[in-house]
Amino acid sequence: YFTGGRGEAAGLRLATSTDGLTWRAVRDGAVLLVPEVGESRLMRDPFLLRGPNAGDPWHLLWTTAWEGVTLGHATSHDLLTWSPQAAIPVMAGVPGTRNVWAPEMIWDTAARQFVLFWSSTVTGRFPETAGTSEDAYNHRLYYATTRDFRQMSAPQVLLDPGFSVIDGTFVDHPAHGLHLIVKDETL
Repeated sequence: YFTGGRGEAAGLRLATSTDGLTWRAVRDGAVLLVPEVGESRLMRDPFLLRGPNAGDPWHLLWTTAWEGVTLGHATSHDLLTWSPQAAIPVMAGVPGTRNVWAPEMIWDTAARQFVLFWSSTVTGRFPETAGTSEDAYNHRLYYATTRDFRQMSAPQVLLDPGFSVIDGTFVDHPAHGLHLIVKDETL
């Protein structure tokens, strides 16, 4: 988790829970990873996912700036010691991109790759909903795939529901498959 209303506080913190209701801060809430990459060296919206195989590291993604084209990435085997950080320029090739917010990912077992997804506003796209979110944002969910976090596919629209949308997350229901949950950002 991160602290501070806009995520400007020092970096990654972790908490544990046995019931999902009561939480205990790891190392008394100490910062476990200070952001060093991205346009603003911000750490907001951290997301953790362990690789699919035994012994794989945890992968951490995060928002690196309020305005920019990168997301942050680091790995850890113990959640205390971290690899060097990388700013992955997922939207650098998309002219007019304002931001990359709230990145998450899933493992695609069939394709044997990670699917990273996030919210971005691209100026001039989706004019039918321009001006319906705060500060002229007009988000859609985008995605890219990777096997190694060095080579990424070109970003594509994952979801355009006809309104500005952020904070996408997938829930894998055992009987019904993946469900995508989003936040409608319309004012």
